[in-house]
Amino acid sequence: MENMVINRLTWYLEYYNLLHITQSGFRSRWRGTDNIMQLHDIVGKSLANKHHVLVYFNNIAKAYDMVCTDALLFKLLKMGINGRMFHSIRSFLTNCCFQVRVGSKLSMVKYPTNGIPQGSILSPILFSIVTNDLLVGIRSPVVLYVAGFSFWESGSNCQTNCANDHWCKWRNGVKDGGSKHHSQNPQQHFLHKSANTKRSV
Repeated sequence: MENMVINRLTWYLEYYNLLHITQSGFRSRWRGTDNIMQLHDIVGKSLANKHHVLVYFNNIAKAYDMVCTDALLFKLLKMGINGRMFHSIRSFLTNCCFQVRVGSKLSMVKYPTNGIPQGSILSPILFSIVTNDLLVGIRSPVVLYVAGFSFWESGSNCQTNCANDHWCKWRNGVKDGGSKHHSQNPQQHFLHKSANTKRSV
């Protein structure tokens, strides 16, 4: 059942170009190394021109566990995913339970109220839908890989400082919007070889 849903869902998302253009996680003909090479190329060219490069790396902690199921279902409907496919995904997300076995003992049956099941082939693409519009409002170049993403700005020190101010406003807006995801977001500041490399968190 999951194989059938993932095949049809993936075809629909790709055919109508509904996923973020730089989302490279769990997609045919896309690799995470594409993002690395793109950033490597940008940093190399910028440093050769004696420009600054400020990169914002973000990895969403407890990504699958903290997904709001209702928000995901709303996004599916907004993308035009309805009918039997929608009902199958909703059943997958809401009609599940789990137990923990220790030796011969079983815990009580528990029913999750939020989150995407770990280990399912459906989970990565569903989480990509959750984060698909997360970077709306970011003017800088961005790349995504499921629960991780980064964006950067190159130019003079003044330009990178302005970009950093913009990113801080975006991050505060995400928090104010009620996001349940806790992220880890170190920044890397690449300088010309005549200066020292700086890192801030």
